Amino acid sequence: MTWLMAELQRRHLFFVDSRTSAKTVAAAEAQRIGLASVSRDVFLDDERTAEAITRQLQTAIKLAQKHGSAVVIGHPYPVTLDVLERELPKLKAQGVEWIDLRSMISERGNQASAAHGKNGLYR
Repeated sequence: MTWLMAELQRRHLFFVDSRTSAKTVAAAEAQRIGLASVSRDVFLDDERTAEAITRQLQTAIKLAQKHGSAVVIGHPYPVTLDVLERELPKLKAQGVEWIDLRSMISERGNQASAAHGKNGLYR
């Protein structure tokens, strides 16, 4: 894992830990070497139904409202994309903004060291 994190850092990239294993060490390793990273908070489509995906998205919205942010991941399944196409336009009314991961890393204060990019941010 160390070599992967070092290579991501060398290329000015970041790491997203999907946390699909309870024994994940990826985020801890990224943090140890100072690599910008985030870990997912909500997995949208573990259950591939529109109802379940909508519930998971609502869970993510509640987390974002409570904690200021939520990292959401999913697959490009047709049902997932359909739910996102339907629900994303409603986020602003719920006080939630959909942002990219670089912005999320910055929001969470998990910036790369200044040696790796302007103002410590990966670009």
